[in-house]
Amino acid sequence: MRVTERLIHRGVVDEIHGHLAAMAKLQQQIASGKRLTGLSEEPVDAARSIRLQASAAGLDQFKKNTQEALAWMNATLGGLSRVREVLQEARTDALQGGTDSTPTDSRRALGESVARLRESLVELANSQWEGSSLFGGHATTAAPFAADGTYRGDTGAIGRDIAPGETTTVNYNGDEVFHNGTNLFAALDALQTALQNDDPAAVRAAVPALDDGIKKVLRFEASLGAETERVTLTQSRLDEMGVTLTKRRSENDDTDMAQAAMDLQNENNVYQASLAASARLFGASLLDFLK
Repeated sequence: MRVTERLIHRGVVDEIHGHLAAMAKLQQQIASGKRLTGLSEEPVDAARSIRLQASAAGLDQFKKNTQEALAWMNATLGGLSRVREVLQEARTDALQGGTDSTPTDSRRALGESVARLRESLVELANSQWEGSSLFGGHATTAAPFAADGTYRGDTGAIGRDIAPGETTTVNYNGDEVFHNGTNLFAALDALQTALQNDDPAAVRAAVPALDDGIKKVLRFEASLGAETERVTLTQSRLDEMGVTLTKRRSENDDTDMAQAAMDLQNENNVYQASLAASARLFGASLLDFLK
């Protein structure tokens, strides 16, 4: 095959076009901050990028789940704390009303105080977090307790996936908190009746049930507090995983600006040298092939 001047011209033009394409790619990488511009260019790195992106999406979901779990658990802890305070206040009223020296009027006034505490207990049992009943089990859209203390929720447990292979339960249902074991409503009802009947012996007899109720609520608080701490530690671990994953994605996907700038300068130097050399070799006629 005879190598004509036209073929030589075309080879030089193709080489110059190649340098222009390389510079355009580097300029795009610098402008976008991303090294990978297509799946076909570096398939191994591109496939790794897809896997890392999927891992990041999964990690973000776990982070969201832990945030929701902690918010629900902290709201429940707050509700339990207030329930305990109601019982402790009722116990204080019982100790005062249980003494034989307490006047009848004072004892009946304490009974009215306990009646208000019982109303507060119903309100706390129907506590909500972001529109959902805390103590209703899966029945989160309606108040789980009637005014007489009847439970209308269910015993469902609300779970969250907080890490790969790791879950947590964020709620206690109202039946186990307010009814099972010591019935908190019944304990207050018994105390209220004894105070209003001006019966100091019955008032004193109501104290052990209040003590048992307080202990029960404390157990729930301790158990949920420990679980909250575990979820908090998981959240910290997810944050650390997020930092590592972000670094890996950056190393795989992002443009090394210093290297890209140097490569761009080198490509430009070679491009300019190719233009100069071709101009000396072929003269102005080369411009015809660049059009």
